[in-house]
Amino acid sequence: MTTKRFGLLSRLPALLPRRRDSAAEAGEMPAVATARPRAQLRLLSKSARLEENRPPHLVLGMAWLSSVAIIGFLLWAGFTNINEIARAPGEIVPTGFVQSVDHFDGGTVKAIHAAEGMIVKKGDVLLVLDGAGAMEDRSAARKKQWALEIRAERLRAYVNERAPDFSGFGDASTPVIAEQSAIFDTMMSAYVLQRRVIDDQISQKQKVLNELALRSETAKANLATVRKVYDGRLQLYEKALLPYTRLADTEKEMTTLGGEVKALDEQMRQAKAAIEEFNARAASLRSSTRDSKFQELHQVT
Repeated sequence: MTTKRFGLLSRLPALLPRRRDSAAEAGEMPAVATARPRAQLRLLSKSARLEENRPPHLVLGMAWLSSVAIIGFLLWAGFTNINEIARAPGEIVPTGFVQSVDHFDGGTVKAIHAAEGMIVKKGDVLLVLDGAGAMEDRSAARKKQWALEIRAERLRAYVNERAPDFSGFGDASTPVIAEQSAIFDTMMSAYVLQRRVIDDQISQKQKVLNELALRSETAKANLATVRKVYDGRLQLYEKALLPYTRLADTEKEMTTLGGEVKALDEQMRQAKAAIEEFNARAASLRSSTRDSKFQELHQVT
């Protein structure tokens, strides 16, 4: 560095006019050579002067600071995750229908303890509802439940074929109890009337069946008698003691009685079938009424 730095200065004495004095020749040349470089720098051009001078301390400090900053930035950029945020104007809207929040029972607001924008926490009272409407609804619900229990007792009594017991629900003169008692009596009367009609039909068919049975027994007895007469006359006819006309009359009478017996048997079969149908209708009537009342009781309870 020393050789490069003072290379041009070492050539300056050859370029400048040499002073010929006695002091230089007497051995004082080192002192002049020592002070000469600074004075001689003023004689150089600006570019040469910059090449020969040392860089300023401020420039060196700024260079070092810039290098450290660049290296630090590169290290930070290599090991740091940067979250990218995109800002855009917009509006948040619900994706579905807006759901309104209502009170389950409803009522009249008596007092409001919160205002819009107010910060509240769980358990804070926001508003107070008037309890008059709720008490009225409660009383109406209890009356309805009481009426349904009376109705259920009426249906149970009908299903179990017994008289209803309304003693546990209050006085029998109460309008609701009186109404349910009247409905029970009407139901039983309607059932008894329908059953009576079916029983009358069964009784009539049974009478017809009895008459047919009596007529059938009489016809069978007459047929047996006519057959005996026919057998006797057939023997006489074979011996030529009886004309054929008499035998033919007996045979005709026997055929008529046989047809009558068959007709009576068919009528008896039809009468028995009718009686069975009426009995099935009576059972179906009871079953259908019980099933309908069972379904009604299930809805009530």
